[in-house]
Amino acid sequence: MENFIKTYKELCEKYNDESLEINAKDIFELQDWIIRFKNISKKDYLEYFNYNLDNFLENYQEEVEKKDILLHLLETVKNSIFYIMNNMRTKIIREDIMLPASKVKEINSKGIMWLSRKPGDTIRKKLASARNMLSIKRRLSIDTGENRLFVEFLKQIKYYLELRLDNLPKDLTEKLFIELYTIIDTFLKNDELEEVKRWTNLPPNNTLLSDQNYRRVWNAWNDLRDLDTDIEKYSDKTELNKRIGIVNNLKKILKARGNNYIFPQLPFNVIIKDYKIEEYKPIIAISPENKLVNLANIKNTKLKEKYNRKEKEVLINEKIISTDLFRIKPICVNENDEILNFSNKILFQQFSENNFVSCEKSEAIFFNEDIETFSFSKTLNNKNEEKLRRVMKIVERNIKTNILNTAFPDVLDPFQVSTLSKKLRLSYKKVRILPRSIASVYTLDDNAIFKNKYKNNENILIFDIVNKKITFTLLRGKEEDNHSNFVWERYWTNKKEIESSFFEKLEEILNVNSSELEELYSLNEIEDLINGFEKFKLVLNDKILEFNSKIVKLIKDNRIDISEIVDEVLTNNQEITKENLHIVTLKNCIKIDESYYKTFNYLKPEDLVKGCSNYHKILNELNKEKNEKVILWRDYLPYLGIKKMYGRFDLIKNQRVQPMYDEKQSIPIEGYITLAKGKDKHKFTLVGEDQNEEIIYEAVVKHKNPLKEDIECKLELSYTYGSDDPYELYFTPVKSKEFARVKVDWEERKEYEYKDLKYPQFPNREDWDSPEIITEIAKEKELFRSITNIMFINTKNIDVVSKSLAFIKLKDDDIRNEVILPYKKFDAGFQLLNNQTNRVFIELNSKNIWRSNFSTLLKSEYITIICRNSRVKNQILEIDNLKGNWKKDKNDLYYTKLSAFIADNKEEVDLFIHQKSFLFWEDCSYSTDQIELELVYKEGKYNCKNIKDRSKIYQHYYAERIVSGINLFYDKYLIALLYKLFRDGRSVHDLRCSEDFRKYFLNVKSTLLDNFEKFENKDYLFFIISLISKDFGTEYYNIAKKFLEKIPENFDITNVGYGLGDFSNSYQKEIYKNIEHSEKINFLQKLEILSKAVWRDRNFILNFDRDKILFYFLKTIQLDKYIIENEEKLEEKNLKKILLFSLEYIYSVFRLREFYNNDEEFLKKLSLNNRDIRELYQILENLIDLKIKLNSKLKFKDINKKGNDNIPDLLYAILVCINGSDEEDIKISEISNDGDENE
Repeated sequence: MENFIKTYKELCEKYNDESLEINAKDIFELQDWIIRFKNISKKDYLEYFNYNLDNFLENYQEEVEKKDILLHLLETVKNSIFYIMNNMRTKIIREDIMLPASKVKEINSKGIMWLSRKPGDTIRKKLASARNMLSIKRRLSIDTGENRLFVEFLKQIKYYLELRLDNLPKDLTEKLFIELYTIIDTFLKNDELEEVKRWTNLPPNNTLLSDQNYRRVWNAWNDLRDLDTDIEKYSDKTELNKRIGIVNNLKKILKARGNNYIFPQLPFNVIIKDYKIEEYKPIIAISPENKLVNLANIKNTKLKEKYNRKEKEVLINEKIISTDLFRIKPICVNENDEILNFSNKILFQQFSENNFVSCEKSEAIFFNEDIETFSFSKTLNNKNEEKLRRVMKIVERNIKTNILNTAFPDVLDPFQVSTLSKKLRLSYKKVRILPRSIASVYTLDDNAIFKNKYKNNENILIFDIVNKKITFTLLRGKEEDNHSNFVWERYWTNKKEIESSFFEKLEEILNVNSSELEELYSLNEIEDLINGFEKFKLVLNDKILEFNSKIVKLIKDNRIDISEIVDEVLTNNQEITKENLHIVTLKNCIKIDESYYKTFNYLKPEDLVKGCSNYHKILNELNKEKNEKVILWRDYLPYLGIKKMYGRFDLIKNQRVQPMYDEKQSIPIEGYITLAKGKDKHKFTLVGEDQNEEIIYEAVVKHKNPLKEDIECKLELSYTYGSDDPYELYFTPVKSKEFARVKVDWEERKEYEYKDLKYPQFPNREDWDSPEIITEIAKEKELFRSITNIMFINTKNIDVVSKSLAFIKLKDDDIRNEVILPYKKFDAGFQLLNNQTNRVFIELNSKNIWRSNFSTLLKSEYITIICRNSRVKNQILEIDNLKGNWKKDKNDLYYTKLSAFIADNKEEVDLFIHQKSFLFWEDCSYSTDQIELELVYKEGKYNCKNIKDRSKIYQHYYAERIVSGINLFYDKYLIALLYKLFRDGRSVHDLRCSEDFRKYFLNVKSTLLDNFEKFENKDYLFFIISLISKDFGTEYYNIAKKFLEKIPENFDITNVGYGLGDFSNSYQKEIYKNIEHSEKINFLQKLEILSKAVWRDRNFILNFDRDKILFYFLKTIQLDKYIIENEEKLEEKNLKKILLFSLEYIYSVFRLREFYNNDEEFLKKLSLNNRDIRELYQILENLIDLKIKLNSKLKFKDINKKGNDNIPDLLYAILVCINGSDEEDIKISEISNDGDENE
């Protein structure tokens, strides 16, 4: 495209050329609107808030003269031009000049050379022939670098002004151009400028950069040089049309505003050099019909042509003003108690990190999640200093006064009150602050409560609502002659949560969700929002919220009953009764039955402010009358303590003080605090009565050098009302001389410590060649005994002695048919059956087998027995040639008597052999010839027992345990050993594992896999193989996957957590994927799986998804919070188990500090900067208070609990991770299987 304007000269010369692609008139109009928008849309707060729509609408007015970029440039530099013209910088120059000798004061080298050429040997003789001589003359010159630039700048300006005056119409050649042109033209004709040389584009000198006027000229010069380049930007028609489109939008906004459309406040970005006005977001309007409409959809044809500007705002300016700044739209009264017209709101918004707009004059605002809104109250509680400065700028612009009196909520602690006082004093000469409760009683000074009904020592409860909580403050008046008045004593301020039903009703009334209501309440309490947002609209996504009369009525009908609170007060304070209790409420939504009080008063916001004013009037009059400082009220300071690892160290407790400015009052402190060695700074977290309430200050003790030893200190504390630092605290060593006395700094806590905090250290990994493990695996035949030494017996044909229930006998074909022995390859010392065996005799261990249950066991189709070979301690004797020697007794049983040699044939004894002494009675017959027996010596004679027919093959076993069905025995010893031997990724394939044990283990593995389907209690077997899953490899994951697809009834699937290993291979990840997506596995089971996995292998938590770890971490905290809230059920075994594995999981997550120690944002999430961690801290303290006992799998060694021995080890270890930067490292000595016994 060639038909466009390239230079400023063409812009002026082609002003009336309609053939251009881009019209010059459009360019001038665009520049005019951009400059005008810039000038008026940031008028009130140049450095604190962005260009915005409200200021544009507030300050817009039609102007006859149009402005362009050149005029904008000249307006910024005009005053500097005039100043430099009259005060040009000069420099001293030296010139060679011929002067009469009598006037010469100085000569240079040139003068000496001139003299040397003259005849004569003296100066007098050399000058004899000449009346003048060559000398030096000094004078001031304006030929400086900065003046060369200045003159060149004026010549350029004159050139552009001539272009405008010659080519443009009068509305674009306003007075400033003509005036400047005349002045510049006259100045440039000055003869003195002839010595100023031409500017040669030198780098700027110090004067150009440091002198404010020359600096403005230098900046304007650079802008002027870019003027043609800037004009050329209009050659892009697409970009230009976008910019013109925004200007057209501004015109449409003005017209729409004249037709009663309302526009929510919006920030804009203005870039003059690029001729840009950028919208933060698409412009939306609220139509007269109260509907949201896009600006693009508003038809110009339906709008008026002219914008009706609002009436100008009225700002307050009085000598003395009393108010309550903790409101959106504060009520203000002057010293005559006249209510002043305050139309604006103390409100601003943040749209992005550096994008702020004031909403004080707004009729509507966006109220979305991505836009944060701030009131005075919200900003005071915010830790960001910049936000507080911004809100204070709004306050001081709207309220101008010499003396500012303000009430504040009683719930503020002295640190917050101090912050309030300090910030207000930056803007006002004199500031006086007063609790709302004291202002309340001076509101009622003329009320009957004082004149007729109030008596000495009666009680007033002042109720308020702050931060979604009911607050109530006790006042008690006392007559004191020395003050000729009541002295009010302000006691505690308590807080109570408001029932959720109240807020649910509000959500329904306002048609907002809980998060939107939370954001509204962060600005102020709902009644104040009604007053502050009168005739005000909030745009919440696609809906409009306004407090119309219908909504206001519904809100006022939604009331809070405080009867229970008053009941509690009466119960806890015997001196308060319904007959001496007066109730004052500062919120109209509070109700109570009249039987609870003597008098009841509701105070409106204007009444409270008048009470604040009345108090200061009375105080001033009494001070003048008595000519001394008069006390009208006393204060009981709120509780203040230092947070210890567990519990608190009391600094202030039930301490009464007098609110007198600049008067220091001492506060006694009992006890001592020890400063830990090795640190040059100690930080102490401060807590109030309710430890959940944050105090944003911390006590900091600093030293020049790190302490060489632990130093015990006593504490000295004083309080000064109204001071910037209300508390002064000193640490004084009891014995040490390392330092004398150190003052505590009260530092606003921007954040809690999050670096270099403690974390759990996984126990050292023991290898197979460690002495302890070698000792364990040396008994390899005993390890899997509960698996290898078992028999499965069919009970259909079992022979059990019914009376004694002492043994089981199997014989002949029954052995082949009824006994299953699948483990023949194991225990070499266990004599297994072979094909010739025709007698099996199993003795029962009465200690481990309950006889009362034996008959029940036998009802099963199969029983399982774990047994050893019978350990015979008696002498074994073999006897032959008995055939035909047997006789029968009266019971028809065989017996015989004989003599035999024993003890190596040295002793002959008489023996009585009876059929009853045979293991199997039927083996004794008339033809029995050879036998084997045990000799038992008892009471001087030998008895025969366990007699066998030597023609038959016997197996004699000793049964240790017996269970019904084909089941493995739960073996605590085996579980504990597997837990220990195979922890932390240990495998039998490790190089240091002994070959014997490896072979033994692989045989066990093979047999378990071969017979897996035979076992009924697969739950227990799965537990075993999960503990040793690494050596089972893919076979394990196939089994696990099968159980995950279909979980059997009463099957503990959480043991799969032990099989997740270090979470490094695809099988482990696939298994967890199945766990995560399984609908059959609930949250508690998933948490228990993770709790088992994180302490099974040290690398699991490193390889696992960090975000998912945190997700379960935060969910677990809420779970434990629920458990605490149901503390009466804590003794239930299942709930206690849940608590234990959840706490073990929580503790493991702190290990992530070790792996992500350079990720500051993540470290903050695992510190007290995270609200959830603060909740966790409270949960732990509640558990300690409940004296809960926890038997954790994590065992700790040599923990120094510093007097807190009542705290369970696990809880103390977690406390150290949260708030134990001064504590010694806590080491985990062992990870056992405690807690798994009942799996």
